[in-house]
Amino acid sequence: MTPHPSPLRLLPTTVALTLALAVGSRTPSLTAQSSTDTLDISRAIVEVVVQEARNGGDHHGPFAFNQSAESSWGHAVAAMLRSEHSDLVVAPTLHALMLTVGDVVVFGDSAHATLTWARCDERTAHINSWAHQVVYLLERASGAWHFARREIVWFADGHC
Repeated sequence: MTPHPSPLRLLPTTVALTLALAVGSRTPSLTAQSSTDTLDISRAIVEVVVQEARNGGDHHGPFAFNQSAESSWGHAVAAMLRSEHSDLVVAPTLHALMLTVGDVVVFGDSAHATLTWARCDERTAHINSWAHQVVYLLERASGAWHFARREIVWFADGHC
């Protein structure tokens, strides 16, 4: 079980999240629920990303954020990850694993978070890049948001 962060450690996270939400407030679904839900859903997405990045497989970290995505959710998730899991976040480079937080749609007690993972690896073979778009289903149970399942929407291989 992970220890709870100290209140002093939460302060930078709270400030970063508040700024991220204020700067990138163009996503209509971001304000379609309470601010507590927004914070809790963002935290649940962070937990999913951390789990993916710490496991083996294509989505293992560290990773860089695709800053071209204009998602308020992306700004919030990036702020939390940089504050709480800085070991998983690197600067973008040609061969870094890239993460894009796309749409997050909330339907009452469920939410769908769309994330895209992509990498251009160092091989010079014909196929040396891939991308996966994955929808993560989050559900609220007993007042908390939790990961329920994931579905790969599409995947692509190519040459970078």
